[in-house]
Amino acid sequence: MNIRYPIYEGVYRILTIQKGDYLKISNIQIGYTFPKNVLKPVKMENARVFASVDNVCTISSYNKFGDPEVGDSNVLYSGFDGGRYPFPMSVTFGLSVQF
Repeated sequence: MNIRYPIYEGVYRILTIQKGDYLKISNIQIGYTFPKNVLKPVKMENARVFASVDNVCTISSYNKFGDPEVGDSNVLYSGFDGGRYPFPMSVTFGLSVQF
């Protein structure tokens, strides 16, 4: 659906209204805590490895980039897509050790 409204005389801006429904997987975390009997010979009290992924995927018919959360940072323009880049995917790995 297109909406035309005048900016000033003789010049119009056209806005397009699109469906904004989407399914988003924003965070996945996985970790493993080693058993105490495995850690005792190396004189560790606790050890844990983990991985985390943020902004995994968005399924949407919004546009080819598919992230309807992208918009202007001004709260007055909430829901208005100002053409910002989509949120990046970030991957984190970690190791937590206690001696």
